[in-house]
Amino acid sequence: MSTTGEDGRPPVRVSFALADIFTAYNAISNILAMYIKRQATGEGGYIKVNLLDSMIFAMSYVPLMYLATGRIPRRYGSGHPSTVPYQAFKCRDGKYLVIAVGNERCWEGLCKALNRLDLLDDDRFKSNPDRVKHREALIPIFESEFLKRDREDWMRILERFNVPYGPVYSLDEVFKDPYVEETKLVQNIEHDKIGELKILSYPAYINGSRPEPSAPPPTLGKMHMKYL
Repeated sequence: MSTTGEDGRPPVRVSFALADIFTAYNAISNILAMYIKRQATGEGGYIKVNLLDSMIFAMSYVPLMYLATGRIPRRYGSGHPSTVPYQAFKCRDGKYLVIAVGNERCWEGLCKALNRLDLLDDDRFKSNPDRVKHREALIPIFESEFLKRDREDWMRILERFNVPYGPVYSLDEVFKDPYVEETKLVQNIEHDKIGELKILSYPAYINGSRPEPSAPPPTLGKMHMKYL
């Protein structure tokens, strides 16, 4: 949390149980590796994982930056510490759009999309290290530009100029997304107490299709025999 949120404001928690989920996947991957070893050598082993180790590891480059420099990382909100611009911008309709300028081709495309070719000639923004250094001057310019159109308008324009982007969806928008609808990420299952129930599908394809749920969630205090 000390690395999450905006500089000068209180730390922000992730909105879901990231530590629990990542640690579980950490355990699963090690269990499978040990199973393969046992199949090959006949010997198993003892695996131990914990939440703290898993979460420090999951932070990827953030703790490595500290270990390499000894400097406490700043909090950049939706921004990126070493790539600029790479963050969410508010549009005219109040919705947010993430822009990801990972190279100079994307930078040129973004300036063209916003009709700000003058930025290409500004020595402060010539390269990504320059833009990182002058972040405080550059970001307000883009904040002002993105307020001139609605999110959908910007998405069409950015698509035309091949600028990587992504809308910041509310959950109702998530489940209206064509990909989510077409790939059946949400499935309906019949529950003996409440009737039809919407659930999330397994987030992987096995032999070309998503696994079908084997049973509805059990009621409080119950467990289906097939789970035992």
